[in-house]
Amino acid sequence: MKQIFALFAVLGLSVVQAVGATQPVEPTGNDVVVLKDGHLFRGDVEHVYHCAIRFAVGDAAYEIPAQDIAEVYFGNPESRAARRMTEVIADADACFTGKTDAEHHGHSVGHFATGLFFGAFGVIGCAVAKRTPYKSNSPELITVNQSMWSDPAYLACYNKGARSKAVTTSALGWATWILFLIL
Repeated sequence: MKQIFALFAVLGLSVVQAVGATQPVEPTGNDVVVLKDGHLFRGDVEHVYHCAIRFAVGDAAYEIPAQDIAEVYFGNPESRAARRMTEVIADADACFTGKTDAEHHGHSVGHFATGLFFGAFGVIGCAVAKRTPYKSNSPELITVNQSMWSDPAYLACYNKGARSKAVTTSALGWATWILFLIL
């Protein structure tokens, strides 16, 4: 997260006019993002995700986590991105927690074995399976954040993060099988 912010800040200073957040902002057709640390950037909000927005400055696009955003001014307040942004800001903490918890979902050995023994079918199986914290075998996860397990934003981000980890581990198993065939 710090790397994304550092890259965005360096490029933003060379491409975008940085203005202190205490000064009034008048967007002129483009969108303006104000971060919680006071940095201000002009560009276009391309897409709003559960936990982040994709923000374009010229030809470059950056993903900014929602928990780092203080305010967003839209050049067109009636745009789909503007309406979706209000939902994202409200769900930012739950989504971030869901992605963090998904890193501890477990079952990595099983996913690797699935890719190793079933190849592409194992990877596809890992991609379509739904993951919830209830199915985790991680003791740390079972004792933490149980109050969020009914939050839809938390569950969506948890599923996405755990699925990504499972598919990657399964693909590594499949790659290992291919290496065994080659050697």
